[in-house]
Amino acid sequence: MSSDRLRELLAEKVRAADGDVSAQELEAIQRIAELIELRRKTTPPPRWPIAALFAAAVLVSLVLFVRVPETHVELQLVVSEVGFELVRPQAVTEIVNLRELGATGLRGSTDAMRLGAIDPGTLTLDPLSLAKNTDVRIDAARAPEGCRIVLSGTPAVIRTTAHGAIRIDVVGAESRTESFAIPRSIVLETDRGEASLDLVFAKEPAFAPQLFVRKLALTRIDDVEGSTPQVVSTILGGTIYFESLGGEARPLRPRELLRFDEIHGVIRTLELERGRIALSFNGTVHGMRRGWGAKPASLMPTWLAWLRAQHGLSLFWGTTLFLYGLATTILRWWKGRA
Repeated sequence: MSSDRLRELLAEKVRAADGDVSAQELEAIQRIAELIELRRKTTPPPRWPIAALFAAAVLVSLVLFVRVPETHVELQLVVSEVGFELVRPQAVTEIVNLRELGATGLRGSTDAMRLGAIDPGTLTLDPLSLAKNTDVRIDAARAPEGCRIVLSGTPAVIRTTAHGAIRIDVVGAESRTESFAIPRSIVLETDRGEASLDLVFAKEPAFAPQLFVRKLALTRIDDVEGSTPQVVSTILGGTIYFESLGGEARPLRPRELLRFDEIHGVIRTLELERGRIALSFNGTVHGMRRGWGAKPASLMPTWLAWLRAQHGLSLFWGTTLFLYGLATTILRWWKGRA
């Protein structure tokens, strides 16, 4: 007979013993009670509470230390250089008034060319429309009143409009000046290799808003002759806002190394100041890390932080009920062993 059945039988006999109890009935009740006690002492305690405790420890460890695979962020950054890859065909700049335009990596016999407006002449860069998968790198530190744009991955067509006196320098030929009485279009073409555009602005430049990008690069390679190439951060300052954590902010120190396994989203604004680029990026990141060395520190939120931000009230009550049930189970198990 099982222990549960013995307890039911004991309860029935106790309830039936109303008023006087004969010695024979009392002896039967005592024998059942003693048998139940012997069963309890000789039956090994169940092992499932230990397994439950171990599973709870594993679950708590996962929530505390394992990080989410992706998160939504807003990056407000000031950098000296930034690189990205376009995920759709689009214009990177609006119409830009220039004093000078230098281009290298051109297709054809002319590998490099420089155009310069001689006052009162004007030189205008048409919107720089680029193909999908074009790698773009913007370096603002190379000129106090301009920038360098490096293009690679796909061919590009650069269209400029010249009016008035324009100085033209071509590699392998003498510098010359031409005067255009009416505006004239000058078209430069690049190949799939690396091409660079050195721009000196006549007026404040305007980059196109809403650039849909991936592979946001915030580092450069310093390759000084005679020394080992080094990866250098281009971050001058900024803040990471974790949108998945209710906008929690983390400031970035100057030259702090920030890298991503994957990143895609939108550069909402990109503005040039003297030697600096201010940009706002909103998107999704995978494997965001900071620091140097083989094992940089992860900046991805833990599951606990994500659950607290997304389901705070549910997490509180769920954790309370879980801990109560676990404590009750362990207490009963411990009493059973005792």
